[in-house]
Amino acid sequence: MRPVFLWFILSISTGFAHAQRVVIQLDKMNVAYIGIDNPISIANNAVSSDQLVVKVDNGRITGKNGEYIYTPEKAGIATIDVFAKTRKGLKKMGSYMARVKKLPSPEISIAGKTSGYISRLQLSGSFGPECTFPNCDLDMQYTIVSFTVTLLRAQDSSIVFQRSYTNIKNSEFDDETRTAFGLIKRGDIVEFSDFHISSTDGTVRTMNNLKFKISN
Repeated sequence: MRPVFLWFILSISTGFAHAQRVVIQLDKMNVAYIGIDNPISIANNAVSSDQLVVKVDNGRITGKNGEYIYTPEKAGIATIDVFAKTRKGLKKMGSYMARVKKLPSPEISIAGKTSGYISRLQLSGSFGPECTFPNCDLDMQYTIVSFTVTLLRAQDSSIVFQRSYTNIKNSEFDDETRTAFGLIKRGDIVEFSDFHISSTDGTVRTMNNLKFKISN
């Protein structure tokens, strides 16, 4: 699964005359996600990276020399503690509390809709089906690699048009499909099925069908 990076900067004041600065580098606010690698880079202005020890109370952190992979176990709050190796043992340099969330499920939509009514203008003006993570600050991408669009008459559910897209690199409607949208009438049904999406690591998953009724 694609790594996710977050960015934190944490300043810790110590008993010394100057402040020591611990930098924890991730990518999206202060959120880590269950089910994926969360790379973390940690540095301190007074201690070399190979002398740092990092611990967490939710899941585990692996790595060394300032480069770590955080794998949380449960949603909630994780406390990341940073220690420096000294002759007397470990000296705590600071702590940071990070939010941990479940990895959200991707969602496929047409013109921002997932069901219900859709107008002919919205349908013909849309790019095509799009796969997103709604209400989520996670920057991950899935590519739609196949789907089928079917147009059905309202009176008898007869098929007016059907087009299968397979092994595609983008999900934009082609001219054939857009021309067929000109044939639909108010009350007709548009179904999108056989969705398969691929993540950046090549994992392919099946998604739910979408069904719309033409409003006008």
